[in-house]
Amino acid sequence: INIIQMTLIEWDTSDKLKLLLQLLQNEDAMGGIPNNHVTDAAIRLSLENSFRLFGMRYLSTDHTLTTAPTYVFVVEKTRKAVNCYARAATREHDAILLKNALGELVDRVFDWISTEGGVLHETLFIHSDSFTDSMLSEEVVASRGFAVSSIFSTEHFYMTNEMMKMMEQTVIPPIDGFHVDSVDLERDLMRIQDNWESSPTLEDTKAYLRHLPSVVVRSSSSGEAVAWGMLTPFGTVSNLFTMPKFRGKAVAKLAGDSLCQCFIRQGLRPFAFVGIGNSSMHTAMKRGPWPRWNDENGDAFLMHVSSIRKIVKPEQIGKTSFTIHPRANL
Repeated sequence: INIIQMTLIEWDTSDKLKLLLQLLQNEDAMGGIPNNHVTDAAIRLSLENSFRLFGMRYLSTDHTLTTAPTYVFVVEKTRKAVNCYARAATREHDAILLKNALGELVDRVFDWISTEGGVLHETLFIHSDSFTDSMLSEEVVASRGFAVSSIFSTEHFYMTNEMMKMMEQTVIPPIDGFHVDSVDLERDLMRIQDNWESSPTLEDTKAYLRHLPSVVVRSSSSGEAVAWGMLTPFGTVSNLFTMPKFRGKAVAKLAGDSLCQCFIRQGLRPFAFVGIGNSSMHTAMKRGPWPRWNDENGDAFLMHVSSIRKIVKPEQIGKTSFTIHPRANL
């Protein structure tokens, strides 16, 4: 890789990650600004587990001793592909800085894939706000000859501080014939893997279930998992699933509420990215009611309707059909 002037710095030790987390928290003194939901959760989960356990890397533009970086990129290298979340700027966008940062990010990721190996598909998925997405597809990727395609768009739902306090104190009502349980890897792994539409490799799913918060709802008669909720290293609680035979019985809500309580008790804020085409999940989130990341008029703000882009190198065009299921939650 030939980068003449480095725009990005890497937060590659636990001590550095703690500093980055502190800088982001200083910028968000009251807590809860949506820009920081992924970075806050991902860093905390990384620090609680063995660093690099999930192939996580944290990159950002420069910062001062008291000011957080304008742009932060959370990168997960799985055995299937590379996923990246680009944190939206809390201040006004700096187009030149962002263009340089995205160019270096893309170059670094494909250099890691090439030199380190271990990735089945030489593919990068980037989840970002609309300004970053436009810069990425129109200025950065095109200039490198890479192929870029839109996967789907999402809206950002989250719990407020007041909702978190209420949820933590709530006694979740049971459902007759079902009960909440922890995941039993030997018993539940293949059932979860085979039914998760956007599942990573089996080894990655196993790592998520072993080291990150997750719950299952079991049939009290058979003991089989009929619904479950789990996290990925990005910290979103969107990965809820109910076996078709048991839908309409509120077991997904039981799993989701139980997972949220687990998340809150670890000092984390529940949030979710929901695909715009996933009408059933949108209805469930609004019924919650989880607020969306909105503008001052209460309407979903275009900047906060984020997109996921798939990027492949020129020589891989036409060789990989791997994608994320368009109705899956992130």
